[in-house]
Amino acid sequence: MAEKRYLCVTIVDHNAIIEQTGEESYVHLRIPVALAEAGLKMVPPGKLGTIDAGLIVEMIEEGATGELINLTEEKKTISIRVE
Repeated sequence: MAEKRYLCVTIVDHNAIIEQTGEESYVHLRIPVALAEAGLKMVPPGKLGTIDAGLIVEMIEEGATGELINLTEEKKTISIRVE
């Protein structure tokens, strides 16, 4: 049986620190790759901002592992990786 792979997405919101209203908040998702691929194929172009969902699907299909994207902006950080 093939080893199960997961797409992990972490989004950290830095607004609270910037505005000095409290601690940063975050969301961490760990989704089986097969389910993530199906979901990413349905995302309309531009819906994820500058992140291309089609490119993520291509990378997964080619067997990429580890960190695929690490995008850090002033108010948020987005990390996408395959485990």
